[in-house]
Amino acid sequence: RFTLFPSPTLFRSNTGCLDSSIQEVFVISSLGTGISITKGAEYIRIAPVPSTGVFNVDYKFSFKGIGWINIYNLAGQKTYNGQIETDKPGSHRIDLSDNPKGVYYLRISASLSGDLQDLVMDKTFMMVIE
Repeated sequence: RFTLFPSPTLFRSNTGCLDSSIQEVFVISSLGTGISITKGAEYIRIAPVPSTGVFNVDYKFSFKGIGWINIYNLAGQKTYNGQIETDKPGSHRIDLSDNPKGVYYLRISASLSGDLQDLVMDKTFMMVIE
């Protein structure tokens, strides 16, 4: 059963324009199905999707800044908040297994200055916790 619903996501280019990105579905034998976005050397991978509430977010960016991983339920309530450094590849293991089953939005955003008003990357994924 396939229950992944990718949301439209955008990269902000160096010119300030928003560019559509391609989303892929991939299979990792040890983790199952996941979602991945790649643009040049930059990537974001989330697996497994769907999950039981425990999943990994792996990322690599080509700029130095501060980023955030925020997860929201369908009512718009923030259920997870984490900060990331964008100057080196990273991985976050997130455990939402105490949250109700359902659909969640995972948002990854980053800024060169640490200011949310000056985002250089902002992506949203829709995911299912079963």
